[in-house]
Amino acid sequence: MDDGQEANGLHQETWNAAIQIATLTRIITLRATSNPQDEEAQRRACLALGVYNKVAAFLQVDEIPVEEGPHIGYLTTNNGDLVRRYLPTEIYEAVIAHVLEFEYSARQRTLISLSASSKRLRHLAEPHLYKQPRGAHSIERQWRFMFSLVLEPQRGHLVQSLEFQWYPRPDNTNLIIDILHACPNVRDLQIQRGSSMSDVGLITGEDVTHLASIFAASPRVTQFWYATFTEWLPESDRYGDEQEEIHHLCDVDRRFTRFSAQLQELAVHGQANWVIRALLLKPAPRLKSLTLGQDTHYDYFPSLLPGLTLCTRRLENLEMRCAIANGRDLIIACKVWSTSLRVLRVDKIERFSHGCLGDAVEALEVLENLHLGYGCVLTQGDLEAIARSRPQQRFKSISITDVDTTESSLPTWMHRTERIIESLMLSHSSTLTTVHLDPHTIQLGKRMILSCKQMPNLEDLIVTFSSDVTGADVDSLLESCPKLRSVPQKFQELSSQPGKWEERYAARNRELDAEFERLPPSLG
Repeated sequence: MDDGQEANGLHQETWNAAIQIATLTRIITLRATSNPQDEEAQRRACLALGVYNKVAAFLQVDEIPVEEGPHIGYLTTNNGDLVRRYLPTEIYEAVIAHVLEFEYSARQRTLISLSASSKRLRHLAEPHLYKQPRGAHSIERQWRFMFSLVLEPQRGHLVQSLEFQWYPRPDNTNLIIDILHACPNVRDLQIQRGSSMSDVGLITGEDVTHLASIFAASPRVTQFWYATFTEWLPESDRYGDEQEEIHHLCDVDRRFTRFSAQLQELAVHGQANWVIRALLLKPAPRLKSLTLGQDTHYDYFPSLLPGLTLCTRRLENLEMRCAIANGRDLIIACKVWSTSLRVLRVDKIERFSHGCLGDAVEALEVLENLHLGYGCVLTQGDLEAIARSRPQQRFKSISITDVDTTESSLPTWMHRTERIIESLMLSHSSTLTTVHLDPHTIQLGKRMILSCKQMPNLEDLIVTFSSDVTGADVDSLLESCPKLRSVPQKFQELSSQPGKWEERYAARNRELDAEFERLPPSLG
């Protein structure tokens, strides 16, 4: 999609929103005209006309047509007397509490209906409607949301989390900034650049300035998530002729420095090296959690981890889904964050050296969750180092997906590997809930079953068992591990009670589906 097509699409979305705003404004002004003594109606009419004039000016038109036919009923209700006034407040609160258990879309629809039925219910429902609105995924929705905030400014103070699809054009940036100014209590900000692989992926100096302006309008944000959904471009083509200017802006614009200093959580996905440059390697004393997606290129940041240790000294969660330049950098970082890092995910180390993973993990005194991807090859020495638990270490989750098999032909290799894994499992038996081990190189026997029986909190087990494991071994975990519900397919094949394993798995999926339905729709 070229710039012209994208501009036409955004103009059409704005036009759609404008028609709805014009229609609502007409309803509100008609009510104000018919009730000249109603100060509230007059106030809402003035505010609605303000937004109407703003969107008309944006579209450069003198008049916006309105929708024909029946209109939204809750805007035409008179004083919202659909609920008897003598009902005690506890009844209203019980109704709202019940609705909050609904799946997300039904919950939102019902809360909207309730808030339109009476002022008292609106007072109780709107904090739940506006806390995490999660609806500004398009220009059209952004305009409608802005209209709602302008009509009732107190709604903006309820908002704590916002998501935007961001089209880096001045008109869209200004709209997002207006919304952020209306929502001064936002703590969690999520931005996705573009909405399809056909959207323009080129970055300009103006884009950098626009994002800095968005950050300046977010003084209380402590959690920031950024992703791209645009055409894929090689890094060398991402910036056209403006690469030096973009790098300079990322380095010197103090709005980036201030925003970085206030962040506690940062996640960046997609082709967004310029955003990482703008925010990282600057003082970030509050940063506790960092996630970098797989498209982050280590050549762009040759000393990212050592540099990051100078900017934040108490990182608790590090997820590197991209490649790390070398194992030495990981060791340096883990030693600096030895007393704070609780979650470590590393998917790949580009220039790998044997022993670095063991040294890195062994340095972490309070580590709870460890994920090492297919680009992290562990030796038996690494496994032994990981198994040597610090007194404070209590693993809850461990995932090891790539083990060095250079010596796997030796008769003692598998036996020794199994003993190391057994020691690791037993060291953390009271806390482990998730165990994922490389299914292609590690086969575990009866001793692993015995280790699992010592883990009462085990929920998720992905391993490959050797041929000496029997159905009786498998079924012994039904009683020993009452929470275990995600297991290898071989469990059901061997088990004399496959129905019980199937029911556990189905129950887990039902719970996950129910939780997913209760969550608001999310970008990414």
